[in-house]
Amino acid sequence: MRKLTLTLALVASGVFCAVAATGDVEAARAALTARVASIDCDGLPGPLICLDDRAFGVVACRNYDGTRHPVVAAAFAGDGRVVAYGHPSFICSPHFLGDTATMLSNTVAWLAHRRDPADVTVGVVRNDGVRKMLAALGVDHRRCDTFAEASKYPLVAFYPDDVPVAEYPAVPDYVRRGGGLLTAALTWGWKYGALRTTGKISPALDYDAERLLAGFGLVAGDLGVNRTGPGNRGFLVSTGLPFGSTLPEAMEVLRRDPLLADDSVRKQVARTLLQTAGCCPPGTGGLYSELQRLA
Repeated sequence: MRKLTLTLALVASGVFCAVAATGDVEAARAALTARVASIDCDGLPGPLICLDDRAFGVVACRNYDGTRHPVVAAAFAGDGRVVAYGHPSFICSPHFLGDTATMLSNTVAWLAHRRDPADVTVGVVRNDGVRKMLAALGVDHRRCDTFAEASKYPLVAFYPDDVPVAEYPAVPDYVRRGGGLLTAALTWGWKYGALRTTGKISPALDYDAERLLAGFGLVAGDLGVNRTGPGNRGFLVSTGLPFGSTLPEAMEVLRRDPLLADDSVRKQVARTLLQTAGCCPPGTGGLYSELQRLA
């Protein structure tokens, strides 16, 4: 980590073009956030990091140091789509705050390539909270005991803990063939529970949800985050994501002249790289392999 730490101290400014995901990102954001001003959930969410050009942020949160990352992120994968939320209560609770119900309805429709969520049937793997959420939205759904059973439907929704790790390899293929995946992760919550029960506290090595998300160009950071709305209430859709909040952008900064340093970009990039290095599973490849060579 000494080499990475030294490199972070020399991070340069961010006057560069962001890398776009394979798909119409702006149209996707517009569809997901239509008629939505602010969303919220019960509990303390965590941030999500986009690892490559498949993934993109949808709604921002504020880290405790003032940097920002997505609290909702999405990805294109083959013919399919993924949306991940930074706390399970976003998708596992019918207690909707702000415009969260509208955002979730938009999410269901976008993931299933439909205009109306009422036209979608969702396969839910085990989680009764997800089923209650969908019922409150008026979305048709089926309870399934396995991912294989749920994959018969155009959209699958689950919290990663509800799916056996042995079934994880089937998820990317389902999505690439046109399926939709609605999920969530909370790495700091996992760390707290794992410390008390198993003593394993490395998200990169021990948190299975990171392996699932990394398959779609995403990783869940291990911090709690602040809201972006007035009085720390709600996550405003209007809050932007700064340059350096994705791994491609952060790595682009590392390749530039460190004499062009800008404090805010350097701070953002450092947070992105540290969260990626601490939470991204080994063998992820891509830009993460380049980051590993700096460590």
